[in-house]
Amino acid sequence: MRKKEVEGETRNYELQIQSLEDTIKNQEARIQALSKQLDASLKQVQDLAVKAIEGTSNRNSYEAMKEIAMEQAKNPQKSK
Repeated sequence: MRKKEVEGETRNYELQIQSLEDTIKNQEARIQALSKQLDASLKQVQDLAVKAIEGTSNRNSYEAMKEIAMEQAKNPQKSK
């Protein structure tokens, strides 16, 4: 009788171990998928940051050129 109980408990523990190993595999796959998503998101953020910086730079350049043109229009140089 005791032998059957031990076998039953052993089987129960083996099933628990298998279940936990399956859970670990699923979580590892999920972690890998989330890591890929994170990498893609970071790339998008970096690209957006670069575009924002470039946009600001272009706007600043435009404003500077506009100011120069306005100054030149106000103060025409005499031809020599």
